[in-house]
Amino acid sequence: MIVGLLGALVILQVFHPFLHVAQHHAATPVTLAMDQSLAGEMRGLQGEFRERYRAELEDVRQEMAALRGDAANTRGEVAQLQAALQRVSNDARRAEVGVEAMAASVRRLETVRTALAAVATPPPPLPPPPAAVSSGERAKKPHLVMLLADDLGWHGVGWRNDEVVTPTLDRLATKEGVRLGQHYAYRTCSPSRSALLSGRLSFHVNQANPNNRVPGGGVEAGFSLLPEILRDRGGYATHFLGKWHLGLGDASLLPTKRGFGSWLGFFAGAEDHWSQRRAEARHDLLDLWIDEDGSGGRPAKELAGTGFGQCWNQSLI
Repeated sequence: MIVGLLGALVILQVFHPFLHVAQHHAATPVTLAMDQSLAGEMRGLQGEFRERYRAELEDVRQEMAALRGDAANTRGEVAQLQAALQRVSNDARRAEVGVEAMAASVRRLETVRTALAAVATPPPPLPPPPAAVSSGERAKKPHLVMLLADDLGWHGVGWRNDEVVTPTLDRLATKEGVRLGQHYAYRTCSPSRSALLSGRLSFHVNQANPNNRVPGGGVEAGFSLLPEILRDRGGYATHFLGKWHLGLGDASLLPTKRGFGSWLGFFAGAEDHWSQRRAEARHDLLDLWIDEDGSGGRPAKELAGTGFGQCWNQSLI
């Protein structure tokens, strides 16, 4: 052990100068000054870089804020442009609708002008009424007999339905006449009657036939009817039997004022054909009239209740 301690002392003695020199060298003022100078320069550079980067970062932040503001302004402008475009589109649609309405108004105006021109143009004068036709001359003209059945269905005749017995109509339709089977009629009776007597389409004359007892019901008095033409231009004697239902609001609408020389029948849309009575407003009324001289007619009480066939046979006699 002692030898070992002595060896350690020797080693320490040998290397002591060198350890002193190294310790002395690390602590010299020159070395400390250099270290402090380098540290100061480092701190200065760090501060300079920090300030520079801070300023640049602030500039970048401001530019980004400006860009955000520009983007917001751009979105607002785009929204305004879209709203303006929508307003222009709406105005264009309104203008288009207005143009169509104006065109329709112009068409209606042209229609009215055409109608007014037609009304303003006086019709050609009717030929003078023919002189009295002798019985011999009248015998040379064919007799015209027109039968109109109310609400008669396509399957309601004998030549189409064996269950229906209509021998006279069957003979007229299949042996002695010509059938026209491609005509269409309205679902109620008055339009067909109006069209037959006026020669006009139903919706121009009388399609629904509202209460025909008041003015406006029935066929307009200004329309010429077939019996007037046959009487005034053809020299025919005209007579009417059966249902009228074409107006009785005033005397100008009665059958003998529309071209028929005489008539026997009823005014309303329906009645009991055996008693010639009908119910209206909870009253039992007689609806059978006769006019033999064009004076307007009177109730045919003496013929009421005599039965359908006998009633008409007596009128024919």
